[in-house]
Amino acid sequence: MNPVQETVLLYYPKKPKYLPKIKSIFVQLGIQFRILDAASTAQKIGYLTGRTGFEKSTSDVPFSKIPQSVLVMDHFSGVRMDVLFSYLKKAGIPSIDLKAIVTDTNADWTFFALYQEIAKEHARMHARRAIVTRIEESDFGCEGRPDGVIAMDHVYLRYEQESEEFCLMAEDEQLYADHIDENSTVLVTADGKILPL
Repeated sequence: MNPVQETVLLYYPKKPKYLPKIKSIFVQLGIQFRILDAASTAQKIGYLTGRTGFEKSTSDVPFSKIPQSVLVMDHFSGVRMDVLFSYLKKAGIPSIDLKAIVTDTNADWTFFALYQEIAKEHARMHARRAIVTRIEESDFGCEGRPDGVIAMDHVYLRYEQESEEFCLMAEDEQLYADHIDENSTVLVTADGKILPL
């Protein structure tokens, strides 16, 4: 791959029926592209986009399946990004869940590490602020918590500017690590995760 040419990395958890149409758009716009499988997610972004100085990793790092569609762009101007998204929209291609731009910093990350970072940012962008009203820790009785069981707490919250309380479950250890306690202001993601502000 030519390291100065626009390059797209595209990942889908399941191969979509409109993939040939997407490939046709990339070819029409003169964009190099790679359709990634789950095994590719353990490779560095720099290697996958063809940047110089990056070699294929031969380590036996286990790869993780990604549950969302991801589009990563390298060497794109803002105008060319708009052109690409316009073509995809006109072709009726459903919106891709997560998008990212390659930088000199994240080129050294694995595709999976980049996915984790943009998924976290995406969740924060779509989260709502809430106040923790109380936390009820798990009660394992006099016998204590069995080995291997994760302590889950009932976390009661209310969204800012609202009075209705709701409850979510969260790992006790994670709440402690994130310094989340009663009266803390937190973010609640669309899938019910509690994140520190």
